[in-house]
Amino acid sequence: MILNIINQCFPLVLALYAFAGLGWLFQKKPAKLFFLWLGFGLHTFFLINRGFLSGAWFLNPVFEESFFLPWSLAMLYLVINFFSKNPKLADGLLPPILIFSSLAFLFPTGIVPPNPKTQTLFSSFFFLLEVLSHACFISGSALAILYLKQQEPYRLFHSFLVWGFIFYSLAQVVGAYWAYLGWATPLHWSNRHLQSASLWCFYAALLHLRYLPVWNLRTEARFSMIGLLLILLYGYGGPLTESNLPARIGG
Repeated sequence: MILNIINQCFPLVLALYAFAGLGWLFQKKPAKLFFLWLGFGLHTFFLINRGFLSGAWFLNPVFEESFFLPWSLAMLYLVINFFSKNPKLADGLLPPILIFSSLAFLFPTGIVPPNPKTQTLFSSFFFLLEVLSHACFISGSALAILYLKQQEPYRLFHSFLVWGFIFYSLAQVVGAYWAYLGWATPLHWSNRHLQSASLWCFYAALLHLRYLPVWNLRTEARFSMIGLLLILLYGYGGPLTESNLPARIGG
């Protein structure tokens, strides 16, 4: 019962992130960081609790994108705020944190129960890498907006896109091996696999076109918005419109 109660605390997480957003709007830095750290801590506790909802520790629910993605964005915010030469750049990630935390309400809080095909660390490692890559891509797009407005002189958005591509490439390798273990083939001609392949090809092209003389960072910044739309379409468009979603427990 206690686990199910904790599993319903995500509205409080969003409220704390919203208070952090208000602190940003009213230029109250101490309040902004206080509520962000508090929300991040509660968010972490919420994710860890999800791993116990099946009755035994199971890692996959912790890395479910609907809830792990906003946590990853908040984590990147705190990393930028701590390590960047200009901590104010982190504020560009507050809107994505609020947007994707709000989108999480469209998904059930329960978890997909374990099955024989997910009883491997390769499954969890795949979801971890994929969500981290999406968080880097989204952060790169958010910082690209600041770059286009000439508020981000360090070209940090490009670094996030590169790290996102690295994580996403590793996710494809791990995912192919997991698919081989679970379904005896590294590739299915399914929407999921084709969407992953198209997203990888998009960012591969985006990052390598910089070697053309006519390509520059401002063009890369503009085209990064297309990647953001693809992540929204693939990550949220399909799951929210499908009628045969898998059964869940603990919701």
